[in-house]
Amino acid sequence: MGGSELPLFGSELCAITAVAEGERGQQISAGIIYGWLYDPSSGEKHGGIVCKLGIVGDESKLRVKLQDALKEMHSGSYSQYDLRDIRILTETHTVGKAYGSAVCALCFTEFMTQEEAAEETLPKIIQKAKDIRRKQNEAGCGGTVLPGEYILQKCPDFLQRVSGSVRTIMVGGTNGKTTTTSMIVHMLRAKGYRVFSNHEGANKTEGIATAFGLHCNSEGVPDYDYAVIECDELFLAPMADLLKPRALVLTNLYKDQVERLISPEHTADEIIRAISKLTDCALCLNDDMNFCDRFAGAYHGTKLVSYRLLSEHAVEVDGISYEMNVEMPMRYNLENVAAAASAMYAEGLLTAESFTCYRDYKLPFGRCEGVELPHARLTVVLAKNQIALEQNCAELAGSFSKCILVLCYDYESDFFWLEDLNEETYQNLSRSSEVYIFGEYAGDLERIVRQKCSFDPAPKILSDEETLQLFKTAEQPILAIVGYCGMLRINKLLAGENYTKAFWEE
Repeated sequence: MGGSELPLFGSELCAITAVAEGERGQQISAGIIYGWLYDPSSGEKHGGIVCKLGIVGDESKLRVKLQDALKEMHSGSYSQYDLRDIRILTETHTVGKAYGSAVCALCFTEFMTQEEAAEETLPKIIQKAKDIRRKQNEAGCGGTVLPGEYILQKCPDFLQRVSGSVRTIMVGGTNGKTTTTSMIVHMLRAKGYRVFSNHEGANKTEGIATAFGLHCNSEGVPDYDYAVIECDELFLAPMADLLKPRALVLTNLYKDQVERLISPEHTADEIIRAISKLTDCALCLNDDMNFCDRFAGAYHGTKLVSYRLLSEHAVEVDGISYEMNVEMPMRYNLENVAAAASAMYAEGLLTAESFTCYRDYKLPFGRCEGVELPHARLTVVLAKNQIALEQNCAELAGSFSKCILVLCYDYESDFFWLEDLNEETYQNLSRSSEVYIFGEYAGDLERIVRQKCSFDPAPKILSDEETLQLFKTAEQPILAIVGYCGMLRINKLLAGENYTKAFWEE
């Protein structure tokens, strides 16, 4: 394989094998020699060549023969390149039984002939990425990252090459990125534009590359008017450099994923690093978000757009009030409507009629949208940090006593903050008529809520199969509060029974 990089997960492992065979008392040696070819003018690595050999004889004899074989191959077919970084692998063995073998192998995940290398164009790379996605989906996986990993492995400057063909809007912030992205997509499509996004929420480099790759045509170009891309807070600066967005929308900033983001202050510094580089890009800021003034002060572009939610039926964008008749659960979803409206305003597309498109809008899975079960209704609420859960529970306070509560936080660092919720949240959770917990960390989660809440009866841990049976038979409304990984787990259960679409399906 060369180097220290691990092969792409799911890659097919190949091997070149040298074998030497002999009889009792004979010394046998098997070996492989390989070297890398470099363009003499540019110094770029072109590829590698390999020879293998097995002999009856010692290692020194084998090495001489291997070096001669590699030299002959280089001079005969690849003399236009410099041959460097030569390595020899050997295995020597004196046969102790009647017969014996020495085996030496060079393992790798990819190879190509010189002719194939010349033919590996961007359209072919993208087609292979689409094949990877299809196989991942067939296996029940999202395929939101591996296609992008493959593309970037083959074409490191892929995003720079293709992003200039489409107008890009980026969305960042702690909560609401996926929903705001989907709303901008919906509003643009209502205007007749062709739009794609990373709607599954894969918002780091490889996931964004996947979104662009899957939406390229046969010529390797995205045949769309707009790309709306949600982006992880720590990736805003590099992605803004690569994608050259026309607008960056920031939703909010709270404490989240402290093992990675450390603190809101640290995250704010990373966002400011991105903002300070924006010149030809509009910046859309939530007037009510933390650090709003710092972000505005770091911006040196020409179009700063402020927005905020005025009421359930009105938003304000750049000082202009717009009425909206949008029926949607939870205040935070209405705040996302305001964020999406700011992007449309930045593009010169926002009118008083723009909000009528929400009559046929469907929230992404997990954003308090209901799922119809055989005898009841399931509401899935994504609460991936403390502020989100406290706000959600305050708004849903009147619902707990009427429903069954299901909890699933399927990643260890997703729920340690559950021990630090405000007292009102614990009281609201305790009003649930029944409580069930499932997922890989159900035991740890059960311990926390049992200590902090006063449930009667006590919470019960379920397997995936028992959880699915609960969904099939419950006659009382179910409220599922989940972390991000828990949301994927519950979606897989529901999609397997056709109660909802798989998460990666648009």
